[in-house]
Amino acid sequence: MTEFFRKYSVIVLLTIWVALLLCLRLLKSDPFAPQEVLYEYHPMQEHAVKIRNKLETRLDTFAMAPAEKALIESLVLGDRHGLQRDQRLAFQDAGAMHVLAVSGLHVGIVRDIICQVLLLGGLLYVPYEKRRWKRMIWWVTVAGVWTYAFLTGFSTSVIRAAIMFTLLPIDQRTSVSAFRFNRLAAAALLILIFRPTDLFSVGFLLSFSAVLSLMVYCPRWEKRFGGGRLKNLLYASVAAQIGTLPWTLYFFGQTANYFFLTNLIVIPLSGMLIVCSFLCISFTSVPLLGASTAWLAEHVAWVMNESVRFIQQLPGASSCFTITPLTCFLLISTIFFITMAAYAIARDEQANTESYSQNNYIRKNDTEKITTKKGEKNSAKIRQKLQYNYYLAAFMATISALAMMVSYYLSL
Repeated sequence: MTEFFRKYSVIVLLTIWVALLLCLRLLKSDPFAPQEVLYEYHPMQEHAVKIRNKLETRLDTFAMAPAEKALIESLVLGDRHGLQRDQRLAFQDAGAMHVLAVSGLHVGIVRDIICQVLLLGGLLYVPYEKRRWKRMIWWVTVAGVWTYAFLTGFSTSVIRAAIMFTLLPIDQRTSVSAFRFNRLAAAALLILIFRPTDLFSVGFLLSFSAVLSLMVYCPRWEKRFGGGRLKNLLYASVAAQIGTLPWTLYFFGQTANYFFLTNLIVIPLSGMLIVCSFLCISFTSVPLLGASTAWLAEHVAWVMNESVRFIQQLPGASSCFTITPLTCFLLISTIFFITMAAYAIARDEQANTESYSQNNYIRKNDTEKITTKKGEKNSAKIRQKLQYNYYLAAFMATISALAMMVSYYLSL
């Protein structure tokens, strides 16, 4: 029990806090209605808006097209007021709305930019012995990430990414493999303590569901099927789509079918666009450098807009489904039980491999036949337990899927 709380203490605290918030929400008249969370205007946000407006005026010095300028402001500064309705609809149908909302993807790009600047693009080598330099680089990077979170208005996804990056050194030093889930739980717990209504907001549910799905699926797929840039992008796209599917169907009533094609084009372009936009804003007073980076940023934004519109016009780009809260819950349950069944299969294969290698190693020594029999009995018990878990998870997944289909057709 002590080992369990040492590994999952933050997750337990988050579960208790979420249960309390759900109990308070169920006391309302319509607890399942989608809620748009409104925050009070904080003085810090006023300063952030002023700084953001100054940065946007730097972009105004270059004659950019309205659509490309609005995309740059949304992607880099988190200001989506300039986006037109057809532009938002194109990104939504193509499955690229996560690019318009400043999220962990943007924070990761900003972190990489700061690290590359501090290390002079890889020319400066920091040896392992010089921990002071590493600490200084880490502190400067953390300050830059939180400054970017401040400029973009402290959205839920940005705060989540900033907290998880701040807790990264603890994850690297600890030997507990479950601490990455504790980092995610710590980010959710801190956000819900200061802003409890975020639990019922669309951004909070989409952000944390996507990251949790990435943590669960991507490492196992990479270990089983191999890695690589294209494969990792495919794993991340499919995992994020699985994690956010119930919420996108419930809140928006549609899902994008060409999400992998969209991410294959949009994610590299968004990295280029963020770098070019930062250079453009930073070197506005330098005529040649500022104009060239602004021209490059505008054309990258144009390519992104046209690519998203092209994907939107493909046949079957999006599918529309309207689901009830019960159907959404049953869909989440089905995904959960299917994941548990797949996890039991993977563990069974791992147990078979370990048992085979262990028996081969012990059989070389004729004096350890008793140990071999004990090891075979233990491995047989483990395999039997894993098979029981698999059949139970598969049965529950089947029941949940059937109940979900019945609930969906009854709601039509």
